[in-house]
Amino acid sequence: MAKKLQILVIEDDEALLRFLADYIEELGHEAHIAFDKLDAETILKERRIDAIIMDVFIRKEHSAKLENTLGILAAIRYRLKSDLDLDRNLPVLVISGGIEIDGGYSPLRMARDLGGVDTLKKPFSEQDIKEWIDSVAAVTADP
Repeated sequence: MAKKLQILVIEDDEALLRFLADYIEELGHEAHIAFDKLDAETILKERRIDAIIMDVFIRKEHSAKLENTLGILAAIRYRLKSDLDLDRNLPVLVISGGIEIDGGYSPLRMARDLGGVDTLKKPFSEQDIKEWIDSVAAVTADP
């Protein structure tokens, strides 16, 4: 196997979060879980994360309000480069049920338009996740 990755999973659906975390660890990598942006930022401060898997919408900071992941992704990238003084682009996989908003505009398309992210529509298979993780591991060098 290639490098053991440290993967941050940001998901507010606990069942899906547990599935992804368990599967990542079954593949021989380490999963770090976050339910919202604050959890994610804490983990990013404390750990060297190699990749992120995140839902396109998650609960906003432990509340019932949903927050678009694209704003979270922008905040994470900003914190990595400024507050955490890390100048690196993390591989990111954005997942979504494929909903459309505002007259047919897809959040997954917005994520792709943002650049630097891969996308995956739910439902997805374990093989889809494995292939993405394997591709990240193949290009991620040890520091």
